[in-house]
Amino acid sequence: MSLNDIPYKKYLDEFYSLYTSRPILDNEGGMKSPHLFATFCFLKTFKPKLIIESGVWKGLGTWMMRHAVPNARILSFDVDFSNLIFRDPTVKYTQSDITNMAEAKVNLKDNNKAGYETQAEMDLLKQQDRENSKDCS
Repeated sequence: MSLNDIPYKKYLDEFYSLYTSRPILDNEGGMKSPHLFATFCFLKTFKPKLIIESGVWKGLGTWMMRHAVPNARILSFDVDFSNLIFRDPTVKYTQSDITNMAEAKVNLKDNNKAGYETQAEMDLLKQQDRENSKDCS
């Protein structure tokens, strides 16, 4: 399945109903409705067991992710949680830059107790990080 196969229309009414009950009405600086809708549809379609969120802002994206995939494990990274309004008690919050791969690896290893195959994912992230670093030099 590709991104072109996501049934956006199928999720529109559910998203709209959820969006109208969101806990944060003004999310200036964070995810707006088009980005939230695309994320919601992606998550509803692919149903990941683990979500790594980089940049939390006020927490509206986290809230939407939790509603889209209620049983997913969510790891949320941000350098500053001072704007956080919605905090999900089931989410693992880490105040750190996601590019600090050592910190991310520690959190993923801690969460591997839940049975997720995270080492392979972390190795892939490291490889992509190295490739991206080369592109910037």
